[in-house]
Amino acid sequence: MTVARFSARDYLLRDWRWLLDLDVAGRVIRLAEEALEAPVGDDAALVPYLAGLEWAGEVPDSTDMRTIEVSLYLDQIDSTPQLIEDGLDLGGAVGTLRLWSRPSGQVVTVLVGQLRSVSYGLPGDPVVCSIEELSDDDPGGLPSVGARVSLETWAAAADLAMGEMYPDVIGEPGLAGSRPAPALMVVESSGTEKLLIAGHPSVAGEAGGNVLVVNDSDGTTATLAASHSYDGLNRVVTTVSLGTPGSLTVNAGHRYWVSWSGSGGGRRMPDGSAMRGAGQVVRWMLGHARSRVDMGRVAAALSLLDEYQIDTVIQAAPGTQISPWDWILEHIEPIAPVRLVSSVYGHYLAPRPATATAADAEVHLDADAGQAELASPVTYAGPEPASDVVLSYGSDPRAGTYTEQIVASGDPDAADGVRSSLYLRRAWSKYRDHRGEPVSRVVAVQSDVIEDAGTAAAVLALLCQLHAGPTRRVMYEADADLAGRLERGSVITLTHSAMGWSSKVWIVDAATLRLDGTVLLDLREPV
Repeated sequence: MTVARFSARDYLLRDWRWLLDLDVAGRVIRLAEEALEAPVGDDAALVPYLAGLEWAGEVPDSTDMRTIEVSLYLDQIDSTPQLIEDGLDLGGAVGTLRLWSRPSGQVVTVLVGQLRSVSYGLPGDPVVCSIEELSDDDPGGLPSVGARVSLETWAAAADLAMGEMYPDVIGEPGLAGSRPAPALMVVESSGTEKLLIAGHPSVAGEAGGNVLVVNDSDGTTATLAASHSYDGLNRVVTTVSLGTPGSLTVNAGHRYWVSWSGSGGGRRMPDGSAMRGAGQVVRWMLGHARSRVDMGRVAAALSLLDEYQIDTVIQAAPGTQISPWDWILEHIEPIAPVRLVSSVYGHYLAPRPATATAADAEVHLDADAGQAELASPVTYAGPEPASDVVLSYGSDPRAGTYTEQIVASGDPDAADGVRSSLYLRRAWSKYRDHRGEPVSRVVAVQSDVIEDAGTAAAVLALLCQLHAGPTRRVMYEADADLAGRLERGSVITLTHSAMGWSSKVWIVDAATLRLDGTVLLDLREPV
C-alpha cells in the first residue's frame, strides 16, 4: 500500500488540521477542531466536518498498539444522551484519524481504531473516550493458498505427506549433524518415488545441486541431485527423485529430512543468486504482508540487516499460514539491530543501535543557545547487566537441539574458548551483588535461523552490547526546524552546560512531532 507523506514544506508551514471519521454501524460522523471542508472524498472531493474534536494532537511512533484520548462534542447533531437512546452505539464505533496539510492538500491516515472507555454525561458535555488502534494482526501470507500436498497437487502422494504445507527454504540450512528441512513424499509409486524439498524454485534445483536426504526411521542417507518439477497446479517446486537411492531406505511410511548445506541454496533472488541476507529475507516476507508497511523506512534498515546471513526452513502447520510480521518479530528482531515500530505510515523496522560516536550524529543541539530544552529528569533504564551471553544456533528440529554454541563473558578468568567482551567486562567491573562480588547473570539466546559462524559472532557481539547494563535516558524538546527529521535510531550531539554536557552523543529512541512546531526527543545514552 502506497502511503502519502508530508513534505518538508508541510512541516515548516505548520498548517495542519486533524480530522476524525466515526463509523457507527455504517453511519459516518465527521468531526474536526473547527468546522471545515477537507479533500477526503472520492477524487479528493471536499467533505464537510463539524466542529467537535478536542485532543492533544500527538501520535508518536510506538512499539506497541497506539491509543489516543479524545473528547467529542456531538450536540450539533442532537444532544448526546438522545443520540445514544436513538441507537448511536459508540461502544462499537471505529474511528479513523487523519492529518490534513492545508497548504499542500496532503492527507495522511494516522490511526484506525476502536472506541474504548466511552463515557458521556448531560447534554453539552463531551463524549470522553480513547481510540485504540485496531489490532493489525496479519492473518498470514505464507505459504500462498494451495501450496500444500493434496489430491489436487499430488494425487500419488504418501498418506504421511497429505495436508502438509510446502516448505520455504532460505539459504543452505543444514550444518554438519543437523537435518533442518522436512522432505515430503509426493510420489510413492514404487521405483518413481519423489520427495518435495521446497515449495518453490531454488538455486539448487536450477543447478542440480546435491542435498543430503536422511530417512528418519532408520538413519540411512543418500546424496541426491535436486531438480525442478511441476505440481498439479503447475507450480514450480524443488524435488529429489528416489529412483536410484543408493543406501537410502525408501518407504512411503517413513519420514525424511534434508540438509541443504553445499547445495547452492533455496529461494532465489532476481539475479539468480541465493536469498540469504536478512534484509533480502525481510523484503521478501513483507511482500506477503497484509498489514500496512512503511516500505520507505523498511528500505533504510535493509542494508543493516543484510550483514546477517539466514539459513532456515519456514513451514506452516497444516491448514495455516504464517504471518510475516510475527516471523520477523520472532526470528529477526531478537538477533539484529532493529525493532518493529508502528507509525503514522504503517509498520516498519527502525534501527536499534547500541553504540554511536559523534561522527554518526545527524544534528547538533545546543541547549545553552536555546535550541533544546530539558523536558524530563535523567533516569537509568535498560536490561540488567549480564556477566555471560550464550548464543545457541544451528537448529535441528528433528532432534530438538542446536548443533552450535558460542559464549562471551566479562569474567577475565573465563574458560578457554569463551570470547571476551569489552562491554561485559565493563559490567563485570562495575556491578556488584549483595556480597560485593561481580554480578553473575547469564543471558541465553537461541536462534533457529542462524547457521553461519560469522553471523553468529556478529549477533553475539550485539547481544553483549544490549545486555551491558542500564544506560541513561532523558527527554528534550527541540524546534521542528532543527529536529523535525530525526527518527528512532538517529544520533545527535547535545550541549547543555548545566548538565555538564558538551557535544555529548545520544541515540534517539523516539521522536514525537507536535503541532506547535516542536519535537519531543526521547534520548538514550550509547553503551
